[in-house]
Amino acid sequence: MSEDKESAEAIVSEVHKKIRAAFDVFDHELNKTVDVREIGTIIRSLGCFPNEGELHDVIAEIEEEEPTGYIRFEKFLPTMTKVLMERNVGVPSPCTPSRGSQCHGTYLPSITNPRGRLPEYRTPPSPLSPD
Repeated sequence: MSEDKESAEAIVSEVHKKIRAAFDVFDHELNKTVDVREIGTIIRSLGCFPNEGELHDVIAEIEEEEPTGYIRFEKFLPTMTKVLMERNVGVPSPCTPSRGSQCHGTYLPSITNPRGRLPEYRTPPSPLSPD
């Protein structure tokens, strides 16, 4: 049991490192904040491809009560950890993408999903593979 816990902690630690590295690329002021306009790029660099509506939902979830135009790392980290952990661990979910969502790979769910579950993630097809 303790091995499972240590393994889970190692996985979470690795996910946190990836999130931190992606966030730090855009933290130009070195103050643990990024411009809100960069969030979509950061999320996509982590292998998730939300549509515009899903991206706006994520931003609304992690933005300050009084929007400043910046996102703080401590608000971004838990949201992205949840998304990436479910994606990497492959926990099945009964949720499906929203109608009209043009997901050509992994996508983010609406954070305001009433069931509190994330949808199943799909790996994007390789552009070099024949159809």
